[in-house]
Amino acid sequence: MKIAIATDDGRTISPHFGQAKKFVVITIGDGLIIFRETLANHQDSKRDGLDSQHKLRDDTCGEGFGRQSVDNHKRIDETINDCQVVLARGMGRGVYIGLRQMDIQPILTDIRDIEIAVQAVVDGSIKDHPERMH
Repeated sequence: MKIAIATDDGRTISPHFGQAKKFVVITIGDGLIIFRETLANHQDSKRDGLDSQHKLRDDTCGEGFGRQSVDNHKRIDETINDCQVVLARGMGRGVYIGLRQMDIQPILTDIRDIEIAVQAVVDGSIKDHPERMH
């Protein structure tokens, strides 16, 4: 199993998936971490359109449905499309739905520490908090 974690510092989980600077991708085998890599969030390098993203969205749908959002999500999807789980402490409704459509399980957690959250995924104790969508 591969788990992508939105992060800014490599140790804690970002409060906003799309605005995270990078992703830590952890590969789990036999209940243990067998590989860990850090990947750039390609959306982060394209920040010039971020403000317009929020102006283009339909407020009745929630964040992450505007034209700019779709392009940003495609860049993120290319980075983590081989993962089965994505961890963040918050994300827009559009990306949450998009990940699910890609058969990737988004989990919005209240756990800040990456290592603790990954262990909770492995042992099945992590809880998704969809109320953390914005």
